[in-house]
Amino acid sequence: MLLIAPEAQQDGELAKKEVGEIVDLLGLSLVTVETHEQARAAWKSADFDILLVPVVLKDQPLQSFIETCLSDNPDLQTIVVVNRDQINEAAEALRVGVLDCLFRPFSKDRLQKTVYSALKRLGYEGAIPAPIASPDHSTDEPAQTRLSRPVSSPARVERSDKVIGSHQATQALRDAIDSVAQSTAPVLLRGEPGSGLSHCAHAIHEKSSNASAPFFTIECSEVTPATLPPDFLTREGPATYYFDEICDLSEEMQTYLVDLFTQSMPDRFHMIVSTCHDPEAAMRSGRLQRELFYQLCMTQVPVPPLRERGRDVVEIASQKLEHFSTQNGTALSGLSPEAVRCLIAYSWPGNLRQLVDVIRSIVVQYGQSDALLIEADMLYPLIYPDGSSVEETPAIPTDGDDLARIFQGQSLDQIERRVVAAIVAAEGGSVTRAAKVLKVAPSTLYRKRAAWETNDKS
Repeated sequence: MLLIAPEAQQDGELAKKEVGEIVDLLGLSLVTVETHEQARAAWKSADFDILLVPVVLKDQPLQSFIETCLSDNPDLQTIVVVNRDQINEAAEALRVGVLDCLFRPFSKDRLQKTVYSALKRLGYEGAIPAPIASPDHSTDEPAQTRLSRPVSSPARVERSDKVIGSHQATQALRDAIDSVAQSTAPVLLRGEPGSGLSHCAHAIHEKSSNASAPFFTIECSEVTPATLPPDFLTREGPATYYFDEICDLSEEMQTYLVDLFTQSMPDRFHMIVSTCHDPEAAMRSGRLQRELFYQLCMTQVPVPPLRERGRDVVEIASQKLEHFSTQNGTALSGLSPEAVRCLIAYSWPGNLRQLVDVIRSIVVQYGQSDALLIEADMLYPLIYPDGSSVEETPAIPTDGDDLARIFQGQSLDQIERRVVAAIVAAEGGSVTRAAKVLKVAPSTLYRKRAAWETNDKS
């Protein structure tokens, strides 16, 4: 483990003595440095599994150093420490792939749990000393066994069957769900209405250590302190609380939650929140309290709209058709080629919710007929109620499209910008993963994006 902790910086619980006690308990080897130069030298001299680093060191951002480390070792579990006024730096760190952000001040227990989550992701879970593996059962006996990496890679966390599809954007979403499920840090799900935010919340819960615990859904537009679950944050066992549309919380409810979180929320509770709005804009406008934003919205998972998931729409429609046909005892069992073309060409403004409603309506309407396949003319009245045709909607480009036609009239710089934006979006907004696809350093993409933004302003 590599720790960057300058003597002159007042980091409270990040003091080297306390971190040393934690890594001793976990059986880790610790290398501590105090300057940027020492950190680079240490990184080149040894292999590290965990990096604990302030996002800014003596007024010098460490973003490029973090990117370099993640580029050299994609499996590196990086934990960054930030002040509450460093929201932009924290967001950028999360975008490049760090595991977690710790906001000062934080407790020693919070740090310990975060390091434990990093160890689980690295495959050390079976060798973690009992006091850490079972944090609710304290012991006075020190851990004697040092950790060693398993000979073979650990089995990957079982992928969520609630997120259907094989498109790159969908795979990135599943990766994000697998990642955030390993921590009890609050998670914000962002996406358009109907894009499956609640499905993703359940998927995170089912992949987490709280999977066997209760899952509570709280409608933010209706909830008040008096209508919260009676044992909210006081129950003895673990639980997951899902706040649906956090931007709809009343001022009273926001203040109530901020006060609760200020008193420190137990790690056995997992908070998942969602919104169809821009939370940063809501914070700037005063709709969302700044303190609540810092508490709940730092780890964000973007949920792509259905129109950006390519042929996933066909896979989802087929799965829902099988479900509803079995439920209703109908003969409908597939999609005609024209129906497939129609599904792919349509933009689905209502996202998954609209698609599910359309398939359900067709099963109900045609379930007693002799039809075996859903045909395009069954879809048209439901998705084009104004009488327009699928021919009027531009089809999604496929691998066989003429690239010269797609990029006709655009400069090389415009084409490059469009391709980079598409790959970053396909990788769930991760510049680091997009850089790997393009076989360039993440810093190259950051420089290009900065240059494009400068040109836009000039």
